[in-house]
Amino acid sequence: DERTKLLTCLGAFRQYWSTLPQDCHEQCVQWVVRFIHGQHSPKRISFLYDCLAMAVETGLLPPKLVCESLVNSDSLEWERTQLWALTFRLVRKIIGGVDYKGVRDLLKVVLEKIHTVPNTVS
Repeated sequence: DERTKLLTCLGAFRQYWSTLPQDCHEQCVQWVVRFIHGQHSPKRISFLYDCLAMAVETGLLPPKLVCESLVNSDSLEWERTQLWALTFRLVRKIIGGVDYKGVRDLLKVVLEKIHTVPNTVS
């Protein structure tokens, strides 16, 4: 069952995360995002985004760090429609946990990303 897989994955990640020094957290989340964005299976990508969402919802990962890592990813391109949609869906879901200044900074990056979409795309 999908929920059991999510909980198992999150439990393993929680153990790993607790052993990391604080100064490695940002680099680790960026690596996780690069790993997800390097996947080709739509089902796996969707599952890994669900894992990220659950990690934020349970307080394991800070929402600002996850949002920043996702929107600043070089792999986030509008042509990769699944990544594009899942990224902004997740950001929308967790951005409530980000402070005002953080949201403002994220919005700036999001707008820059949106400007990469050609006017001919609906």
